[in-house]
Amino acid sequence: DIGCASGHYVDAFSQAGFDAYGCDISPAALQKADKGIRQRLILSDVEDLANMGTYQVLTCFDTLEHIYDIHNFAQACAKLLDAQGLLMLTTPNRDTFLRHVQGRKWVSFKIPEHVTFFSRRHLEKLFGPYFEPVHCQVEWRPTRLEFLGRKMEEIYGGVGHRIRDIF
Repeated sequence: DIGCASGHYVDAFSQAGFDAYGCDISPAALQKADKGIRQRLILSDVEDLANMGTYQVLTCFDTLEHIYDIHNFAQACAKLLDAQGLLMLTTPNRDTFLRHVQGRKWVSFKIPEHVTFFSRRHLEKLFGPYFEPVHCQVEWRPTRLEFLGRKMEEIYGGVGHRIRDIF
C-alpha cells in the first residue's frame, strides 16, 4: 500500500491472508501504526521501492493527489508490478459536480496538501504508457444530504441556508 500512513489497509489485507506491506514518507504517520503491523511498514517513497522486487497488487488510496512528480510515480509503480500485476488507486475526481459548484471551496481543494487534481482522461493518459488496459471508474462516495446543504450554505449564504433546511 503506497502512502499507507498508519497501515490501516496493510493490517486489513494481512488479516485477510495477504502478504501485505506498506510504505509512506511520513515518519509521524508510520509511528501511529499498531505495534503488530509496524514491521510491515517501510519509511520510503515508491521510487525507492522500485529496486526492491515486484508485487502482484499495488494499492494507492487517496495518495496520488499529494504527489509532486506524478510521472515518476507512475513509472515506479509499473516497475514494482509483476507482468500481470494490478494497480488500484483512488483520488478525488476534479470533474465531480461538487468541484464545479463549489470552485475553490471544494472539499478536496486542499492546498498545499493536495498538489495535483485528476480527471478520468488525465489518469488514463498518465498511466496509459505503463499499464494496459487502463480502466478508470468513477465511484461515488456516499455523501449525506446535510453535508451538501452545509457546503451550499458556505458558498451561497442565505440561499444555501434554505437548501440546507430542505435536507
